[in-house]
Amino acid sequence: MQDLIFSFNTVMPVFLIVFLGLFLKRRRFIDESFVATSSRLVFNVTIPALIFMNIALRDLRETFRGPLMGMGLGVLLLSFLLLWLLSGGIRDGATRGSFVQNSFRSNFAILGLALIYNLYGHEGLAPASVLLSAVMPMFNVLSLVVLLHFRGSEGRRPKLLLEVLKNPLVIAALVSVPYSLLGWGLPQFLERAVGYLASLTMPLALLGIGGSMSFRALRQDIGLVFLSSGIKVLGIPLLGTLAAVLLGFRGQDLGILFILWASPTAVVSFIMAKALKSDSELAANVILVSTLMSVMTIGGGVWVLRLLGLI
Repeated sequence: MQDLIFSFNTVMPVFLIVFLGLFLKRRRFIDESFVATSSRLVFNVTIPALIFMNIALRDLRETFRGPLMGMGLGVLLLSFLLLWLLSGGIRDGATRGSFVQNSFRSNFAILGLALIYNLYGHEGLAPASVLLSAVMPMFNVLSLVVLLHFRGSEGRRPKLLLEVLKNPLVIAALVSVPYSLLGWGLPQFLERAVGYLASLTMPLALLGIGGSMSFRALRQDIGLVFLSSGIKVLGIPLLGTLAAVLLGFRGQDLGILFILWASPTAVVSFIMAKALKSDSELAANVILVSTLMSVMTIGGGVWVLRLLGLI
């Protein structure tokens, strides 16, 4: 019973803010303009500040964990390749590319970090931030590859690859490395200012996710929507976590890996699908359904892993 209460207290605060964003959008306290602006602010300013604070002010030799990085990225890459092969029955190229992206791309940067903070506090955010700095470029590159391959949009490749190289999360991680390794400090006033920005990340990002959800978009290709959502929040985390347990992962590392794989489809999947003229409607539907499903799958997963004494 105690493990069940812990799981509930870990998951529900995060999703309550998401549903608050949905409620505020329906009551017109926030609108599309707020969602778009807050999303840009979170991605370009507050998450980079959060990553910087969690890497720069800690010893990277302690927060960098090679096995954690290898396992997390390895399962994502293998999932991507298997989804590419197994999606061969989808004849429409735009739909196939979107399906693959939606099924493996995780909202680890926002929902994932919020859940890890609830599980492990700042001690968990440090290794998770290091992992995130590698995960985000991988998501961007693989999404770019699959969407371009099935749409043939060769002309967009250079611009989007440049965007991958200019990813603010990657830049923040790289800038923070010398501060961590060399023990550089920040002036107290600057450290507090960056900390204030970092503290905006969770509530602002979660409200934005809720504000971007729309039940009116959920109409066609329901079977494909639920298949993609099920793979994302149930199939990949189940198989990935089982493999991690068999390989000896336990405690905080296993918890971080589970949250990485179990987080629902990232909102940016819709943005990339729309930019590359892929099936953006499928992306919007999967984001909505996977987010709703993840309330139960993440909560249930945390409960089972704690019940078994694995995290």
